[in-house]
Amino acid sequence: MPSTLAGPMDVFSAVGVSWNFINAVAPQPFFDVEMVTECGNKIKCYNGIEVPVKTYWQDIEQADLIFIPSFAILGAGPKLSEDLIQWFHKMADNGAIIASVCTGAFFLSATGLLENKRATTHWAFQKQLKTQNPSIDVVSEQIIVEDKGIITAGGGSAWHDLVLFLIERFAGLEVANQTAKMFLLDRHENPQASYAAAYQPTYHNDAAIEKSQQWISQNYSNSGAINQAIEKSGLAERTFYRRFKQAVGITPIKFLQQIRIEQSKLLLEKTEQGMDDIALQVGYENASSFRRLFKHEVQLLPTEYRKKFSSGMNINN
Repeated sequence: MPSTLAGPMDVFSAVGVSWNFINAVAPQPFFDVEMVTECGNKIKCYNGIEVPVKTYWQDIEQADLIFIPSFAILGAGPKLSEDLIQWFHKMADNGAIIASVCTGAFFLSATGLLENKRATTHWAFQKQLKTQNPSIDVVSEQIIVEDKGIITAGGGSAWHDLVLFLIERFAGLEVANQTAKMFLLDRHENPQASYAAAYQPTYHNDAAIEKSQQWISQNYSNSGAINQAIEKSGLAERTFYRRFKQAVGITPIKFLQQIRIEQSKLLLEKTEQGMDDIALQVGYENASSFRRLFKHEVQLLPTEYRKKFSSGMNINN
């Protein structure tokens, strides 16, 4: 993603320069930034943008910081040459901080440097990262996770948080704050759960369970949605619960909760209904208990969620 490549380059290159310029102070660059590629003379981004690159990774003999942008993750993630893997380990052994943002964690994982470490990635790909490398302790909530000089950040715009974190590490808090003011960068105040979809599809080959998932998704407001789904599946109750957990990875009750929370999010975003009405509409008679459930799962109160994600089109002229 070019935003996670060019954006950090812009900011790192401007540290000690832009703020100094507007304050009539001599520029004092803190970073010497170089873009490098594994092979070829250009980087082709997922949206078609091509970026010319003059430097190969073999040309870099020493670095204080290596920053890995996000990648389009398909299948098992990137395959790296043994020489490149050894280069990353050499840089780490020599004290370089190695950081990735979003799905760049999959590239970092391919180097072997995330083995038995805590890490994070975009909320939609955390399960995939854990599946591909079970030794990683995938932290789902945090925007930034550091473990022994290896730093990972959450989805997309988490590069804002990451570059400010790294600028503070190398240049101090005052310079990091100056950079944030110059570029209007905000650190994310909420954990990734606040942005994540409550329900994320799973793919399996159990036709009876898939049919029951469809029924629950369409009849989530019914108090007897799960019992009705069991009946329509044609399975015995114990068999249904066992096969559902095996296929979907969560219990039917948790699945129903996820569907209801996701529907309540849409209502909070698109309507002005109160939480009592929304709770009833998605299948909960006790609005207070649903608020507690919402807060637990989303890490925001419903009112906070509405403020953050409802329409921002009302702009004062």
